[in-house]
Amino acid sequence: MVNVKFFGIARLKFKEKEIQIEAGTVKELCQAIADRYSVPFKDVKQFLIYVNGVNIVDLKTFRTPLKDGDNLMFLSPSSGG
Repeated sequence: MVNVKFFGIARLKFKEKEIQIEAGTVKELCQAIADRYSVPFKDVKQFLIYVNGVNIVDLKTFRTPLKDGDNLMFLSPSSGG
């Protein structure tokens, strides 16, 4: 199981602060979250996703492997000007 924490808009969208879920990759995790909350996959992958404090962009993006005990964070994408 991996630990998932939701922050900002993600917390409001999924109405959860933290969950545990089984997944082998970040893509599988996003699909499991989409299925669990009945939302489109694209709505899940819009968030900034960190695995053990590292942005998935700096890892293998959605192919990033997950193992038991990993900590993931879903953060709201930021914008500004």
